[in-house]
Amino acid sequence: MKLIKIFLWSAITLVAAFIILLAWSTIKDYQPNPAEILSQQKASIVEKDTLSIMIWNIGYGGLGNDMDFFYDGGDKMRTNKNRATENFQQILKELSKAPKPDFLLLQEIDVNSKRSYHTNQVETIKTGMKDYNWFFAYNYLVDFVPIPPGNPLGKVESGIVTGSVHKPLQAIRYSYKGNFKWPKSIFMLDRCFLSLEYPLTAGDTLFIVNTHNTAYDEGEIRKTQMQQLKKWMKKHDNGKNRLIIAGDWNQLPPGIAIDQFGSNPKSKNYAPKKIPNNFLPDGWQFIFDPEKPTNRGLDTVFHNNSYKTIIDFFAISPGIQPIEVKTKNLSFISSDHQPVYLKFTFVHQKQ
Repeated sequence: MKLIKIFLWSAITLVAAFIILLAWSTIKDYQPNPAEILSQQKASIVEKDTLSIMIWNIGYGGLGNDMDFFYDGGDKMRTNKNRATENFQQILKELSKAPKPDFLLLQEIDVNSKRSYHTNQVETIKTGMKDYNWFFAYNYLVDFVPIPPGNPLGKVESGIVTGSVHKPLQAIRYSYKGNFKWPKSIFMLDRCFLSLEYPLTAGDTLFIVNTHNTAYDEGEIRKTQMQQLKKWMKKHDNGKNRLIIAGDWNQLPPGIAIDQFGSNPKSKNYAPKKIPNNFLPDGWQFIFDPEKPTNRGLDTVFHNNSYKTIIDFFAISPGIQPIEVKTKNLSFISSDHQPVYLKFTFVHQKQ
């Protein structure tokens, strides 16, 4: 009888604790505005006619080649502290290599998260790369993520960051619409894109947009977000503006097959959808390096037969002329993504 009472009280305590967690997390749920101005300032005109940009999802330094991940069909939640530190140091070293690009667009960078041992990666990068102007936007802000139950993800404070050697007129965070149903929504990311705006010598305006689109969605959230992004693209593509949207799309660009690099994803959770061929507005194009993968599956630790694909790339508007695009092969040692570099120039647009 005593054991039954202990069991009942334990069960009641667990249920009560879970209800309290749901209530607290719902009250504290991050609710960003649809658009948030992060910075407005007087900007110098960008006089260079040839510029460069690099995109990289750094995986918060926690998704190196030693890791699988529970969301993607693996078992692990995080790597050990020494390996996380080593990964992040390697990422910093790679970011600091010359020649440095004009724009650095990074995703999955932590401010204060259990998974990266509460290292403020944003401030570390700012301190080490003072020749850039840095702009950070939250897309994951949860006090406690309770899954996986045996080893919960815990606190996550993370987002995307754009570094620029040029001072922008303004930086704006735009919230993506759509999310998972409650209660899942209170523990998931609040996706966004970050737009920086620059005046050009010809009186035109350049927009550099950092995006990190949704994952783990069967299609409706992804569709909503892509429609929102397309509407924004059309609104700002007025014949005088030049736009580049880049980052981790969590989708395949047209022209890339799901088994482009020799294998299909084994995990059902990791099966990237394909962007429709007719998604881009007239005159736009997707730019990527078709020869090298930018991302690998996390259902297992990295090995020669790991699933690999391309989900990190650029969308460019009329008026942007690509000169070179290349993915740097880093063998996925410090991140499950690889950096992609674009060199571009401007061309005259017909009015």
